[in-house]
Amino acid sequence: MHTETATETGRPPPRLRVLVAEDGADLRRLLALTIDAEADLRCVGTVGSHDALPALVAELQPDVLVLDLVLEDGSSLPLIGRLRAEHPRMRIVLYSGYVGSVVLGEARRRGATACVAKGTDYDYLLDAIRGFAPLD
Repeated sequence: MHTETATETGRPPPRLRVLVAEDGADLRRLLALTIDAEADLRCVGTVGSHDALPALVAELQPDVLVLDLVLEDGSSLPLIGRLRAEHPRMRIVLYSGYVGSVVLGEARRRGATACVAKGTDYDYLLDAIRGFAPLD
């Protein structure tokens, strides 16, 4: 099976669609701008609420969800398994200030594909979004 390249079609390759779930409004905006600045990524939306997240994922169908552990109305950890079951192709990158071994183990068990500590260089987060940084 042959897949056309950007050179053959004259169009750029499709960008990965990323949804950001983060409780801090300023950080949400910063992450969206950082993602949109990349030629191969596009932020399709942001959300700060745990309760609004499942419906937004269903509506926007992102390739990748950048998920803060604590959103405005509670922990997002319980959502990881549900979202993975409902959207098995979507990668989930846990982005949190709480990245201890217990959180990592639980995130892995529930289906997170990567975990990035807040404060880490944004290039590492972008690599995780692209699928290059495993959950360690």
